Amino acid sequence: MGTATRKAKRHVDNAAREAAPWVERLARAGYFSRGLVYLLVALLAARAAYERRHPAGARGAMLEILRHPLGRVVLTVLTVGLLGYAVWTLIQAVMDPERKGTSLSGLGRRAAYLFTAVVYTGLAATSARLAAYGWAEGDTESAGRFTTPVMEHALGRYALIAAGVGLLGYGLWKLYRAVAKEPEKRLDLSSLRPGTQKALKLAGRVGVAARGVVFGVIGVYLALSALHHRPDEARMPSGALESVRQQPHGAWLLAVVAVGLAAFGLFEMVKARYRVIRAAK
Repeated sequence: MGTATRKAKRHVDNAAREAAPWVERLARAGYFSRGLVYLLVALLAARAAYERRHPAGARGAMLEILRHPLGRVVLTVLTVGLLGYAVWTLIQAVMDPERKGTSLSGLGRRAAYLFTAVVYTGLAATSARLAAYGWAEGDTESAGRFTTPVMEHALGRYALIAAGVGLLGYGLWKLYRAVAKEPEKRLDLSSLRPGTQKALKLAGRVGVAARGVVFGVIGVYLALSALHHRPDEARMPSGALESVRQQPHGAWLLAVVAVGLAAFGLFEMVKARYRVIRAAK
């Protein structure tokens, strides 16, 4: 390694250490904001199960916030938090402060972080637009407007099938992780009572499993819509929840998923306080 390269690396490391406090604050604000969105989605899903109406996803939750008197103020704060989460996941993908490494699994995790950064940047942009301009036509959640132009390309259908299979695999991995792994392993809960620790760990496992179900449903519908060349059959998260509701005893199933998503939202808020965050190597 040349002198210039070593100096550049040293400057990057120093900059990362100096930025660490700000990155940590952004990350914690991001976890809290993410948890808030999931809690709202869970509440709307529970209401949909009870009132037999269409559930909502993240954008629907933001529209629900907008309907309240201080909705724009809350959305402005939420925008900052979601952007903070996007920045944190981007740092995880690029700088690898938690040492996922360059193995196949490590690169896969870092690629997932990068994808998450893109998704939450988009959610932050949506939140900012709603805070600034309010509701507008086109704020409904429709997967068809994304899948239709992709299917027009020669290899678009195959790319969407691969994406659907990938999302299904991710959902199954989440279910496996909820049972066999430790979603809470990066939390420092030592200051809490043992009973509280167990309850929060259980919430994490239930929440991760519920997310696995939602991702799995999205993946199946995405792959089938591409296979049958029917872009409107793809599902956004709200559509995936609606698909659960349409099953036999769907209201009860949706209520169970809503409890799981609420548990995940709570778990994300717990991360905002107790997660160990390494903002630099």
